[in-house]
Amino acid sequence: MASFAKAAFILATALAVGWALSRHAEEYNEYDPSAVTPGSIPNFPFRNCNTTNGAYRLAPVWRPSGINTYCFKIQVSQDALSCTGACCSADLHKIEFNVSSSCLVAGASVVATVNGVRTRVGATLDKAPAGPVGSAVLRLTQLGLDTTTAQDAEVCLTLKTNRGGQGCTTLEQLCSSPGFPAGTCTAAMFDVACDCCPVSQAGQALPPPPPVIPPVLRPCDVCIAATIVPPANDVRPYRYDSATCAAIQQNIANAMNSLLGGANINVFSPFAPNASQCFDTQIITCGRFNGSDTDALATLTGAVQQQLPAFVEIASGGTVCNPKLEKYTVTVSTINNVADQCLDLSQSASCFLPGVPFPNCTCNTTQGVMPFTVSPTWYAQPANVRWGRNVTEYCFTVNTLQPSQVVPSTCYNANDALAKIEWYASDAFRSAVKGFTVYPAGGSNKTIADSWGATGTDTLKVNLNWNLQQANGGKVCVAIQNPFTMGNICKGALGQCYASIFNRDNSDYCCPIYRTGP
Repeated sequence: MASFAKAAFILATALAVGWALSRHAEEYNEYDPSAVTPGSIPNFPFRNCNTTNGAYRLAPVWRPSGINTYCFKIQVSQDALSCTGACCSADLHKIEFNVSSSCLVAGASVVATVNGVRTRVGATLDKAPAGPVGSAVLRLTQLGLDTTTAQDAEVCLTLKTNRGGQGCTTLEQLCSSPGFPAGTCTAAMFDVACDCCPVSQAGQALPPPPPVIPPVLRPCDVCIAATIVPPANDVRPYRYDSATCAAIQQNIANAMNSLLGGANINVFSPFAPNASQCFDTQIITCGRFNGSDTDALATLTGAVQQQLPAFVEIASGGTVCNPKLEKYTVTVSTINNVADQCLDLSQSASCFLPGVPFPNCTCNTTQGVMPFTVSPTWYAQPANVRWGRNVTEYCFTVNTLQPSQVVPSTCYNANDALAKIEWYASDAFRSAVKGFTVYPAGGSNKTIADSWGATGTDTLKVNLNWNLQQANGGKVCVAIQNPFTMGNICKGALGQCYASIFNRDNSDYCCPIYRTGP
């Protein structure tokens, strides 16, 4: 009887061991090189299973946890987009990671835990027999998780080298995920039958964005001031009107905004016209920008400095030699807020033209020594019929000064008349000048034949003998045959004329010169 019992025990033990070995062989049979064809399955997980159907996947981000330890969260999703059929309720039996075969080093190992507890079967690094040459997997098996216990379960891997320090210690070295950033791990989640094997990836969390550093602001309130400075004896006063101011402000604003853009400077308030900043002798155009970038501000400063001559021309109506500004100074400068001098620039200009041999006599040419002036501009009008067809008249307006404005001199006596006007005109155009039509203020107009000085003096002249009343607003028109113009006839400044007025032709007389233009 005892012998029979002993035999029965031995038989039972043998059956149990055989069953265990059979289960082990079944678990790993797919990795037996003799059971598969090498390279027959080119893609991970290197076996025939459904890689898109299943309830289990890795959370998209893994986290580091101590030295050479990395943790993954498991997510469970049983919606129709994740799984169908039996794969939705199957247990999670094992996880395999796609790894680099360079990590298969003798003595190197991986310790796996689930929720802080070591897995029942140790993690193994192994070649993938059915995969391409060089393919390998990290296997975590007999996990025993279901759809409830797997949710948010944390799987941690600790990577250990061998005694010689060889082996992989980072996920960048361990994980193989072609097409994904380094450190991205690809894993397949298997059920017991290995029919369901949904594949997912987990990557390293992006570092937090750097703290937002508020920009340093240096508000620069800057204005560009265009100023005309009259001469001490301002006998032909010129003042800005509203239309001229608006045009100058717009041109300066356009230029400044373009320079700010070129210097890559942040603009708080662009330069713009403002009628309240229009004055008789000054036009101000303002803007506000950030001057905190010293390099950009230096670039802007250099650009504005180079632009100042153009600003002077803008403030002068095109040229500082504009006859309206004869003897004036034009200044363009920056105006800053008191606290911060962001732009400190200034430039001035006046017109200095070479002298001309006119008039052809010795007399006092100082402006203002007589109470008569010639307007700085002429204008064209249809000619008197006396001059025939294809003739145009170019008219010069005469104005008068207050007695207090007349410059004391020995050449002028009270009540001296405006005897004549002479122009510095080319003798070559004598035949083009037909004569004059004169319009004394308050009187009737009349025509006068043209008159020239001696050949070589380049002098066109007309006798008037006007008193103050006739001269104040009177005009003298020069009739010229088309296609020639007054600008063609006159010599000296290009397109302009020198006109000289006389009180008499004897000794010690006045002949102030005035520059005029169209």
